[in-house]
Amino acid sequence: MVTFGTVKTVNAIQNKMEKHARETKAEEKARDIKQADAKLKKLILDFEEDNDVDSDSIAVSYYNFDTGVTYTQNGSAQMTAASTYKLPLNMYMYDLIAKGKITKNTKLTFTSSSYADDYGIVSMGYSVGDSISLGTLMESSIVNSDNNASLMMINYLGGWSDYVADIQKYSDEDADKADYDNNNIRVNYMMDVLRYLYKNSSDYSELLANMKKACSGKYLQKYVDVKVAHKYGNYDTAQNDTGIVYADSPYAVAIYTDGVTNAEDLIGRLNKKLLEFTNDTVAKI
Repeated sequence: MVTFGTVKTVNAIQNKMEKHARETKAEEKARDIKQADAKLKKLILDFEEDNDVDSDSIAVSYYNFDTGVTYTQNGSAQMTAASTYKLPLNMYMYDLIAKGKITKNTKLTFTSSSYADDYGIVSMGYSVGDSISLGTLMESSIVNSDNNASLMMINYLGGWSDYVADIQKYSDEDADKADYDNNNIRVNYMMDVLRYLYKNSSDYSELLANMKKACSGKYLQKYVDVKVAHKYGNYDTAQNDTGIVYADSPYAVAIYTDGVTNAEDLIGRLNKKLLEFTNDTVAKI
């Protein structure tokens, strides 16, 4: 005869077994993630050695959104941001639009203090004194990496120092003024920006669409057959790219270089390795 006590005992045993199975599965996943982290580190360091890249001339960060597999090299190093600063700038402008403080139809004036060079839709299609819609400026800032459009938005925010203060909302790291002297940045900060962007993708759908169109087939996009939303940067000896790779298991990646030969191609080849690693290792965790 099965008694109440017998049923209670059986249930207790089953619950204990199920709990043990869950704990075992969690432990296995944690182990797999730790092993993947180590494999990722080796992949990046081996790639740099195979391509004669000085470890002090590159900063790399990878983060997988499904598993948390991650590795960062030289995360606190001061790297020239070049045009990658335009990513958090545009995020902040979209935030202001969402709060109703400005609209895409708001006109900003092209002043001499916003003139940087003759490249981009602003300098080619407008003259100093013209009024240009914010929507036009934002699109050109990302798709064409338009320096004049970006400076117009920075001036609207009150200047460089105010812009720097505004974009701290995307990271929990304490701001270091040295990060922004001469447009320097830390890859740790940019990875925080990418993670914020991905987590809040619905707030930045237009921005992400523009990032996918930017510099098509170059940098992170060069050797992969999946969508990549990226913001590249190229100034003097620095070449960088930072973005979200929409693999089956999506990830964020930021690669900053200084004085690296054929850096644009190298960034593309490294991302190809990272995509293969993601598909072959991370997606199976």
